[in-house]
Amino acid sequence: MFMETGPGYKGKRLSLTMLREEEDTELLQDLCRRCHPKELAKEQSKRFLVFFRIDKELPLIGVNQTTND
Repeated sequence: MFMETGPGYKGKRLSLTMLREEEDTELLQDLCRRCHPKELAKEQSKRFLVFFRIDKELPLIGVNQTTND
């Protein structure tokens, strides 16, 4: 679910399929913008990068859809 800021209920409902998952890869380090040296130094901390495909996009409210699509 993605909710837009502002009054009322605005946003999208997304139906996703996970494509793949990577753990502590070089691509993840390149994409990491908020990595602090203290966090990167922790041996126990693991970071994951997950790729999804958007299957369906619906309004946040309204549009009755069955879950058996």
